[in-house]
Amino acid sequence: MPTESPWARLVLGAALMTACASADAAGPASAPAKSAPRPEVSGVPTTLTDATYARVESLVELRPGDLGFQAVDWRATAYEGLLESQRADKPLLLWLYFGGPRGAC
Repeated sequence: MPTESPWARLVLGAALMTACASADAAGPASAPAKSAPRPEVSGVPTTLTDATYARVESLVELRPGDLGFQAVDWRATAYEGLLESQRADKPLLLWLYFGGPRGAC
């Protein structure tokens, strides 16, 4: 892809992320009026009580592998990353971060 416009990768990536974010924000096409209780899966508690607290806490604790993204030499701007990705002839990863890492938990 070295003959592409410098902005082609960035524009395509932004368009894809916008489409994905829009689809995610729209939610399911036909959400049920009242959601059924979630079944227990592989020993994951469906409610938080004194008896299940330790198990739930162990599931949400950060593990060493969860912070691997911090070892990446990130660029401060999309433009810096775009220039470097073109020099190396590699794709550009554009990571947008809004809110807490655990979402609406």
